[in-house]
Amino acid sequence: MRTTHRTGLAVALLMAVATSGCTLHMPASELLMFRDAKPMPPRRTVDAMAISYTALPLGPAPYDREANRRFKRGPSYSVELANALRKGVMVSPVWIHDGGRSAFSLSVGSAAGMDLTRRFRNTYFTLAGSAAGVETIAQWKLGQSNYAASAIGVAVRYEKFLADVSEGSEGGDNLSFWPYTDFPVASMGVRFTGIATDIQRTSLLARVIVYWGYAPAMRHTEFRVGVSVGAF
Repeated sequence: MRTTHRTGLAVALLMAVATSGCTLHMPASELLMFRDAKPMPPRRTVDAMAISYTALPLGPAPYDREANRRFKRGPSYSVELANALRKGVMVSPVWIHDGGRSAFSLSVGSAAGMDLTRRFRNTYFTLAGSAAGVETIAQWKLGQSNYAASAIGVAVRYEKFLADVSEGSEGGDNLSFWPYTDFPVASMGVRFTGIATDIQRTSLLARVIVYWGYAPAMRHTEFRVGVSVGAF
């Protein structure tokens, strides 16, 4: 069983690296916060699973303006955000360790990465990272019943956008092999997590995450929404 567990972890790690996308993934290891409502089962290859979707509902306009502020070369030249819609789909297996005190997850898909959640008393700390950036989260459970649970926290995000800085960004021929440059955005804000499940009868769950923050360099609000379905 231990060999199978390690082999599965190595394969998932290689897939996460190979499919790493251009947006921060939605950390699944934070499901640890809600797992303690059920007895821990015997050691399994995977302890939880989530299929998630994350998006930028307010649209790319503020990021286009910031990209032009940083990279524009003249009045007739415009910069476009390469990954404008900021959408991501991911599949995330979760492994729980230390008797339910820590969890690790790898996400594979158009938003790929890895994350770790650790419980210290009543606080859950999550560190998530990928080629697209880093997110750190501290959360506290608001409540939990047999049918729903929620948590509130604070998060710091450092995310790399891609801006098209080639002459072809205005619709002309793009002669550059890789015309993009990193466009980092740092923000800090409040994060809400909620799940719905009949925890006594099924292992299935639905999860929603809302992040509302502020990016000082852009002087603009950051708003993110993510939804997922899964099981534990």
